[in-house]
Amino acid sequence: MSLRDILLTTSIVVLLCNGCAHQDASVSHRGHEEVELALLMKNVNYFTHKLGLAIAAKNTELADFYIHEVEEGLEEIYGVSTYDKLPIGDTAKKIMPTAFAALENAIDAKAQEDMSKAYQAVVESCNRCHNATQHGYLKVLVPLTNPFNQDFTP
Repeated sequence: MSLRDILLTTSIVVLLCNGCAHQDASVSHRGHEEVELALLMKNVNYFTHKLGLAIAAKNTELADFYIHEVEEGLEEIYGVSTYDKLPIGDTAKKIMPTAFAALENAIDAKAQEDMSKAYQAVVESCNRCHNATQHGYLKVLVPLTNPFNQDFTP
């Protein structure tokens, strides 16, 4: 997949997410303030992409940094009670933690092969969550190229 294809796909996903975010203004958050689910998802996607690139570059230190950024974003998503009348937070809490914990453990152990497999499992859990919340058209992929102005090598 070329960089142009990735950028085009990313743009389409962002547009879809922004459209989804405005379908129902009553996104409820456990803290009772309204949140933009698309923005929460965008942040998780952004750091998950960077995490994947750090893992591919075998940069465990950087992967350790990004896993915590993803974790912060997931915690926010877990706090979303409903979106479009669907239990987003509860669904994510049922699907994401096992794969995420395995990735965190692999990074802590600096086990490169396990990190790659666990990262793939996290991406698959994102897609399972999207399917479970009627958003299966939002498909997350393992990143193949680096669109960022950043060097991921150790």
